[in-house]
Amino acid sequence: MLIVSLISTARKDENKTDTQPEIQENAQSPEPIPTPEPDARVDTLRDYLTEQGSPLADQSELLVSCADTHGINPYLLPGITAIESTYGKRACGGNPFGWASCTIPFATLEDSCSAVAEGISAKPYYSRYRQTGRIEDLGNVYCPANSGCNTPHWVATVQGVVSLLEEEEFVRAMDDLTKFLPADKSREELMKNIELLKKRLEKASETSKEVIEILIRANKRALEKQNE
Repeated sequence: MLIVSLISTARKDENKTDTQPEIQENAQSPEPIPTPEPDARVDTLRDYLTEQGSPLADQSELLVSCADTHGINPYLLPGITAIESTYGKRACGGNPFGWASCTIPFATLEDSCSAVAEGISAKPYYSRYRQTGRIEDLGNVYCPANSGCNTPHWVATVQGVVSLLEEEEFVRAMDDLTKFLPADKSREELMKNIELLKKRLEKASETSKEVIEILIRANKRALEKQNE
């Protein structure tokens, strides 16, 4: 109901016309010091891994950054660690992903993370997963039944973690996103909303993207009305 309410409010705000007077262009105000946009994915992952007692909790930013670099879901790698090493508690060296059946040594988590993310995003035998986005297609290669791996259990575990983290990120983001509703915003505030929302969109998972895209459209529409 939360997403329905927010989307409904944003769409209604598209039809409102701002009646505030335009800010005078000559008005001088001190430039605010920019602050980094919060990354709900990192915070969501860190909290979840901490709850699991994972030694990877402090490496949440690295895991998300690694996934971003190679264009994969930021929660896929943590999901793989859940089944392969109990969230890193039983990692083979610097490899909590069970990559290459732990036959390749990795000195650091960053090294193994890059190898796994690059493999999933580029190796030809993962092409079907890249086409469909289905964890089942990933698991059929990463944990094939002919190797003795329990593929259905692997798939269910990884999918469960990915889905849970996407939902938790969405809930975490909702309260914060309400401040971007366009109602009663000045032209300057609307432009700032659009700028910040676009930055949020770059770091949002699929579950949150729809709401952010609607808010961007609502703010653009409100801005157009003021320019008429």
